[in-house]
Amino acid sequence: MSADRDDCDVLVQLIVLVQDLTQQRAAEEAQRRSQALIDAAVAALPVTLTTFDRSLRFTSVAGGLDQVGNQPEDFLGKHISEVTEDPHTLLALQNALAGTESMTRTLVSGQTYLTLHGPMKDGDGAVVGVVAVTSNVTVEVAAEAERRSAEQEALFLARHDPLTGLPGRSALIEYLTAPAPAGGAPGALLLLDLDDFTIINEGLGYRVGDAVLLEVASRLSDAFPGAMVARHGGDEFAIVTATVGDLAGAEELAQRVRAVLEPDVDVVGHTLRVTASFGIALHQARASRSTLIGNADAALSRAKEAGADQHRVYDVEMRHRMESRLRIQGGLRVALATQQLRVAYQPIVALGDRHIAGAEALLRWTHPEWGVVAPAEFIPIAEQTGLILPIGRWVMQTACADMLALHRTHGIYVSVNVSARQLVGGGFAEWVEETLELTGLPPTALVIEVTESALMDDIAVTRAAFDSLRSRGVRVGIDDFGTGYSSLARLLRLPVDVIKLDRAFVTDIDARAEARGMAAAVLQLSAAIGAETVAEGVETEAEAATLRDLGYTRGQGFLFAAADSVDDLTARLRAAPPTSVSAEDDEGDANARSA
Repeated sequence: MSADRDDCDVLVQLIVLVQDLTQQRAAEEAQRRSQALIDAAVAALPVTLTTFDRSLRFTSVAGGLDQVGNQPEDFLGKHISEVTEDPHTLLALQNALAGTESMTRTLVSGQTYLTLHGPMKDGDGAVVGVVAVTSNVTVEVAAEAERRSAEQEALFLARHDPLTGLPGRSALIEYLTAPAPAGGAPGALLLLDLDDFTIINEGLGYRVGDAVLLEVASRLSDAFPGAMVARHGGDEFAIVTATVGDLAGAEELAQRVRAVLEPDVDVVGHTLRVTASFGIALHQARASRSTLIGNADAALSRAKEAGADQHRVYDVEMRHRMESRLRIQGGLRVALATQQLRVAYQPIVALGDRHIAGAEALLRWTHPEWGVVAPAEFIPIAEQTGLILPIGRWVMQTACADMLALHRTHGIYVSVNVSARQLVGGGFAEWVEETLELTGLPPTALVIEVTESALMDDIAVTRAAFDSLRSRGVRVGIDDFGTGYSSLARLLRLPVDVIKLDRAFVTDIDARAEARGMAAAVLQLSAAIGAETVAEGVETEAEAATLRDLGYTRGQGFLFAAADSVDDLTARLRAAPPTSVSAEDDEGDANARSA
C-alpha cells in the first residue's frame, strides 16, 4: 500500500495492492505436513541418518535415535571427536570428505552398529559435508555367528567320530590325500581291528561296546600324541606316524600298539581282555599317500586271516593278492548275470560193480578272457563277500532241475555243497523245500553237504538246520571229513546221513598204513551213527581195491570219471550196462531210504 500527497501534505491518492496468499499458505502447509511425514518415516526406520559439515560437526540427526539412546540436540553442533574417538569412524569420515564411501562396524554397550559413510555434494558436485547411515545389526550378527557355529559343528561332526571325538574316516582320507607337509610324507599307516568285538556288542550290549571303544581311543591317543589317531569305522582305528620308516620301525610300532592294549579293560562292571589284528604299510617314495590306505588294508586282511592278535606289514605280494581278489569279486558278479557259471557233475559210483549211484554237483567258472578259474580261487571270495548266497541258490535250482529226469530213469541222487553262511542264514530248509517243489525232484534224491570245518563253527545252529532239512526228507552229509579236527563228541550231536572221507586219506591208501587206519576209523564211526560213507578222490585201481577191502561201498574220483556236464552224465548212464544191486549197495541204498 502507498499514498501520494501534494505540497500542502494533503492526501491526493491512495494506492492499495492486494495479494491472495491462500494458495501459498496451502502449499506451505502441505510442505510442512509432507516434511512431518518424512521425518516420522525416517524416525521409524531402523537406521539413523546423520549429516556433517566439512569441519565434521553434526548438522542433522534423524531416524532411530533410540538405537544409541540420544536425542538430536545431544549431537547438533558438536564435533565428531566429542562423541567418539573410534579411529575407524574418524578415518571413514575423512575418506567421505575426500569423496570415498566406506563402511565401519562399531560396538556400543553390547550392541553392534554398521555405518555407511559417504560424501554429501551440492548442485555443482562439490563435497559440502558427509552423510552417514547407521543401523543396528546386533541380531543379524548374532544369527550369523550362530550359523557359522552350526556350520563348524556340522563340519566337525562330518570329519570326527561322535563317540570318541577322534578324526573319522573322511578326515583320515583327507589327511592322507592332502599335499605332504614340509616335514615330508607320513612314514607309516597302521590299521587296527579289534578282535571279536561283535561278541562284546551282542553278548554284553552296545553300552559296554561303546565303553570299550572309548577306552581304546583314549589309550591310543595318549600313547601316540604326535601321530594322527583316527577311528576308521566300526571297531577299526588308524594311526598315521612320521617316525616309522623301515621294517624294524614297523615291528616296533606293532609291539607298542600291542603293549597299549595289553592291560585289561574295566568298563561297566566288566573286566575284558581286548586284542586286535592290525596291518602296517610303510610310505613308499613313488607311491601316493592315499595308497597307504589300500596297502594297510591289504596287510590287515592278511593279519586277520592268521587269527586273533596278529599283525602283518605290507609287501608287494599282498597288493597282488588284493588286486586279484577284487578282480575275481567283480568278475563273479558279472559271471552270475552272463551265464559264465555252470554246474558239472562227478559220478558217485558203487565200488563193487561201478554203477553210478549218484552225482556231486560242482560249480565251474569259465571266464571269456581269463579262461577256467579254479574253484579254490573264487569260492572262498564268494563266501567272504556274500556272493555265495545268490550263486548257491542258482546252483541248487540248477542241480535239482538237471537231476529230475535222471532220478526218474536211473534212480540216482545229487549231492550239493553249501556254505555255513547259507545253512545258518535263516529259512534255508524252507527255501530248499520250495526249490524241490518247483523242480519236482523228490527230497530223498537230494543230499546237502557241508564241509567239516564249516559246520563246526556253531554246532547248535548247524544241528537245528540239519534237523529241519531231515524232517523234510532231505539227507545231510559232511564233506572233506578228517580235515576239520572235529571231536567225536561233537560229531555225535549232529544228525548225519553221509560222511565223505577226504581225499587226503585216500591218496596212496594202498601204501600208507596211517591212511588205512584213518579210513577204517571213519568207517566204524559212520556205522556207529548209521551214516553212509563215500571215499573222495579215488584215482587208482589200487586205491579202489583197498577201500573196498576196508568195507567202503561207494567212491568218486578221476578213476571213475571227472566232473562234466549233465549231458555227459546222461550219456554215461545210458551207455552203462544194466546192473544188479549188490549186497554192499543194498546196504547203502537202505541207509538212503531210511533217512
